[in-house]
Amino acid sequence: MLTAIVMPPVFRARLRRAGSSSFPPGTSVLEVTLTPHDGGTLVAIRHSGLPDGERPRHALGWRHYLARLSLAATGGGPAPHVAPDEIIQGAD
Repeated sequence: MLTAIVMPPVFRARLRRAGSSSFPPGTSVLEVTLTPHDGGTLVAIRHSGLPDGERPRHALGWRHYLARLSLAATGGGPAPHVAPDEIIQGAD
């Protein structure tokens, strides 16, 4: 079933991470903004509130998953998913 969602000119969502043993609930905030742009949609993601020790691993994760999202969004098929070890190490 296909559902159409009509969005205002700018759609913004703020999500708070549930928490884990490495940082408590609500510490991290993910803000996603969708804006119409040249016949498509510009996706802006801001992840704030990460503890210093979590930033490098999350930066690697965002690069990895956004590259996959970009392939899917442009009609490509990303390869079967395998999370890189440097993203998994230290995760709760």
